[in-house]
Amino acid sequence: MDACIKAYDIGENRIGINIINRIMVKFGKNRVDDLTKEHSYLFRDLEVLVNAFRSGNRHYKYSGLMKLLEENFVSYVGTSNIPDIDSRPYHSLEQLGEFLYKVEFISAKLQSSDQPNESFRYQDDPSLFKTIENRRDEVNWLVHPSYRFFLRIR
Repeated sequence: MDACIKAYDIGENRIGINIINRIMVKFGKNRVDDLTKEHSYLFRDLEVLVNAFRSGNRHYKYSGLMKLLEENFVSYVGTSNIPDIDSRPYHSLEQLGEFLYKVEFISAKLQSSDQPNESFRYQDDPSLFKTIENRRDEVNWLVHPSYRFFLRIR
């Protein structure tokens, strides 16, 4: 509906990709707002954590994700200032990554998968983030598409 309204507002007869791109920023902001409202009781700095991905990539291997979390979140906030995550004291970067997987900010795509477009959410495989396969950089972690425009993810 937003696309129809935007097209009408700017005098377009059709909804093209430029209209879709314009509304995706607003849609992404709403999704981030919903995510933080829904899960901030589990981690009160969730919005700051999500913003660590701004202008970043759309997918990461485990090592790249850990580097991003260290540089853009832990170094920014300070280890001693990181609040409890899901009722447990902060103890590792992996804990942050697993939490992002749990709240479905990121999903997994396995390199060995026979299905090229198959992705896994936390509910599909809750233990995936802690596997050796993941630590060996054999899992691609994808930022959910609905957040990408708002966060200006490449």
